[in-house]
Amino acid sequence: MAREVSAITGSAVTPVAAKAAQSGADSIEITLTAKEECPLYCGRVVRGVNAGAATPRWMIQRLERSGLRSISAIVDVTNYVMIELGQPLHAFDLQQIAGGINVRFAQAGERIKLLNDHEIALTPDFLVIADHAKPLALAGIMGGAASGG
Repeated sequence: MAREVSAITGSAVTPVAAKAAQSGADSIEITLTAKEECPLYCGRVVRGVNAGAATPRWMIQRLERSGLRSISAIVDVTNYVMIELGQPLHAFDLQQIAGGINVRFAQAGERIKLLNDHEIALTPDFLVIADHAKPLALAGIMGGAASGG
């Protein structure tokens, strides 16, 4: 946003120096097989999340106004951040991930059940977020029901 304001007003942009987050003991391997289509993919292991927490009513209303339905507090938070920042975001249940994460194209014959309960057959032109065994999400589109947080 600062760059846009700078372009409109002709003022200089002063970058903010940001420190890299410290890695904890928990990590997961991320591989970018489709580097041209997805040059950067970041992840973070977060522990101690209450998966049964209720989504606040104000957040449900804001999601509904944006055309999204409430699914669960974890999914709702990621959708809310996505709407606010314009950046796709998904939470995975670490216990449901086999090995690491790989951003790749789908393999012929793979299937995925999405968070909207639709199961689709994937073709090699779908970009997916996968683990070592299966697709977990359609990259930038929607997370899978089985791996969702």
